[in-house]
Amino acid sequence: MKEVLIIGLVLFLFVYERGKYIVLLYNYLKKVLSKSSNRSILEDSDINNLSQKELNYQHYPKNIQDKLNDKELISKLIDEGYKTEFDFINLKELHQKYFNENPDSFEMFDKLKLRKINYEDFGEKDKPEYWLIKFDELLFIFNGYSIYPIIQFYYSQENDIRGFDILYVPKEDKITSNIKFIDCHSSPIYLSIIRKISDPIVLKNLIDRYSFLLQSNINVYYFILKSRLKFKDKLLTLEEKNELNFFVYLYLTYKGVLSLNVEKLLDKLFNREIKGFQEIVKITNTSDKIFSQTDICNLITQKIKNIQDLTDFFKIAILEDFLNSNSLFESRSLKTDIYKLDLDFYYESSISSYQTKFKDYNFEKNYRINLKKFKVNYLQNFRENLRNFENQIRIEKGYNLIGTFTNETILFQKLKNYFSEYQVVSQGSPKWLGLQKLDIYFPEYNIGIEYHGEQHFIPVEYFGGEEGLKKNIERDERKLRLCIENDCKLFVVDKNYNFEDLCKNIIQEINNRI
Repeated sequence: MKEVLIIGLVLFLFVYERGKYIVLLYNYLKKVLSKSSNRSILEDSDINNLSQKELNYQHYPKNIQDKLNDKELISKLIDEGYKTEFDFINLKELHQKYFNENPDSFEMFDKLKLRKINYEDFGEKDKPEYWLIKFDELLFIFNGYSIYPIIQFYYSQENDIRGFDILYVPKEDKITSNIKFIDCHSSPIYLSIIRKISDPIVLKNLIDRYSFLLQSNINVYYFILKSRLKFKDKLLTLEEKNELNFFVYLYLTYKGVLSLNVEKLLDKLFNREIKGFQEIVKITNTSDKIFSQTDICNLITQKIKNIQDLTDFFKIAILEDFLNSNSLFESRSLKTDIYKLDLDFYYESSISSYQTKFKDYNFEKNYRINLKKFKVNYLQNFRENLRNFENQIRIEKGYNLIGTFTNETILFQKLKNYFSEYQVVSQGSPKWLGLQKLDIYFPEYNIGIEYHGEQHFIPVEYFGGEEGLKKNIERDERKLRLCIENDCKLFVVDKNYNFEDLCKNIIQEINNRI
C-alpha cells in the first residue's frame, strides 16, 4: 500500500510538470518510509501484510538475522539442540507432535512486539540474549550460537517474553541451571523456566540429579523438585540434597539412563558433606591405620564391571523397592502416571497436606519424606558389602578380618576360597539376628558358621573372666535359638575342627536347600 502511494504521488507531480522536485521528494519519502518499516513495534493490522522473513527477523540484531538466513547453519544448530543423552527420547518427534496438536501456539508469536527473552540470566556467558524464532513451523530460542526447541512461552501484558517451556537439553549452561521444575505433558518432557527464580542453586544440574526416567519408551516419568519442597518443615539442607543426589544417580545408572561410572558414584557416596553417610560407610579405625579410603574405592572400581556387579554391590533391590513404591512428590494437577508415596514407614508423619501456588501451577499433598529412616535402612544393609572389600585388603596386607581374631580369619579365608562360586561373608548380619552377627555366613542358603575360641568354654581374663564367660554363653544360646527359629543351619567349630569334614557338611546342607 505504501509503495502504491509513493508511485501515485510521483505520477501526480509529473503530471503537474514539477519535474525538478520529483527526484528530491521521491528520495525523501523513500527514506522516511524505510525508517518506518524498520520499527520494532508492529501494529496488528500490519502483520498480515508482512512476509514470513520480515515478520521473524526485521527487528532482530544484524548478526542474528545473518545467521537465520543461513539455512544450513540453522538446521545444524537445531539438530544439536535436539540431542539428549537418553536414546529413547526423540525430541524432534515430540516437538513436531506438540505443534501438530497445538497449532494455535503461533498466534501470540505472530503478535509479539518484542521477541527477545527479557531475562539476561537465561543466556550463556558472554552471549546472554535469546531470541524467539519460528523455523519450519516450530518454535525455538536462539542466541546466535545455540538453538533450543521450546513448546510454549509466557508473556506479560506488554507482550515481552518472561518465561518459556523448553524441551530437555543436556547442556550445562545458564538455561539448565535456572530450571524451575521438570514436567510432562503426555510424552514430551519439558523444563519450565520462569523469571525471578527464588533459589536456582537448589536446582543446578536438575536434569542429571533429580529426574526419574523409567525404562518405558512411551511415557517419560518425571520428578519435580522445587525450592519450596519441604522436608520436616524445612527446606532441604545441603546434606539432604547430597543424599538424594546419590540415591537418584545410583538408580538412573542402574536403569541405564546414565552411563556406568563407578568412580563418580563412590565420590557421591563418600562425599564429606554427607555426615550421615560417613558415620555408616567410613572404614573402621583399625583399617584406617593400615590403608586409606582411596584403596577401597580403587578395589571396588576394579571389581564392578557391569550393571549386574553394580546391582549386587549397591544393594539395588532395596533401593528399587523403595522407589517403585514411592514418589518424592505427587501432584493432582498434572495428568501423568507417577510413583505413589504411601509407605508409612518412610514418613515422619503419615501425610502432610498443604497447597502452594507457583504461577499457574497448583501443587497439593506435598509429602514430607523421612529420608533418614530409608538412608539408615539402606546403608546398614549396604555396609556389609563395603566391609567385604575392606576385609579383602586387610587379608592381602596380613591383618585379621574386622572384629575377628586370627583363627577365625584363617577359617573364613579358607572357606571363601573353597566355596568361590558361592557368596561367603564375614560377620553376617541377617535382620532376624538383631545386633548379633554370624562369624561366617552363606546368605544365599542361610547357613552360618561360628568359630568358638577358648573364651566360649573357660574364663579368660582378657574377655572378662567369669562374667565374660557367662555373657558369652547367653549370647551363644540366643544365637542358636534364633537360628533354629529362622531355619538357619548353624555349624559351630573350635580349634580342633577338621576343615574337610566341615566342607562336606556345608555341601550336603547346600544340596538339601537347593
